[in-house]
Amino acid sequence: MPQAEALNRPIASLAPDSWAALVSGLLQDEAVSPGGVEFYRDKNRDASQVFDSRDAIEHIVQIYSSRMATKSVNGLCCLEDNLPLRMAKGDFQQVISNLISNTIDACSRNGTIHIDSYTYEHSCIFTVSDSGGGVPVSILDRIFTLFFTTNQDVSTGPGLWVTRDIVEKYHGTTAVENRTEGAEFKVVLPGAILAS
Repeated sequence: MPQAEALNRPIASLAPDSWAALVSGLLQDEAVSPGGVEFYRDKNRDASQVFDSRDAIEHIVQIYSSRMATKSVNGLCCLEDNLPLRMAKGDFQQVISNLISNTIDACSRNGTIHIDSYTYEHSCIFTVSDSGGGVPVSILDRIFTLFFTTNQDVSTGPGLWVTRDIVEKYHGTTAVENRTEGAEFKVVLPGAILAS
């Protein structure tokens, strides 16, 4: 189905497989934003870029600092010093941006967000967790589904679906699980993208 034709049809009339194809095509054509900060549409999508993951994450945290301050959310980072990556920087920043945005939404006032990065068994691990109470067990397996949301005050969008899509492009994995105070999102990227 041509994208223009699809856009003129009610979204409810599209089959779920069509939603994914439509949104993926629109994102590639830069016709819509995946939500939050728009690094995914970065013109430089060179997968051979080398950059410091710590600097990239700290940049994202700075961008979201005013939004966090509005809710009195405290951000705590424990980032590995020497973790350079070889991938499109815009892709990485979009993944981290989407996860931070999601955790800010989940937190109540005076909540806390933890952002960690480290290597383990030849993989690069990035976690973003919150004190928002966690994700209901009944929906944990749907959290990365296109247009799914747990927050009725925030419009649905492809944020977490885009996150999973980007990570899988680099042969990585995404997961979410509940911890004591809230949810923890984990991104595991293969050691092959670790720049030596």
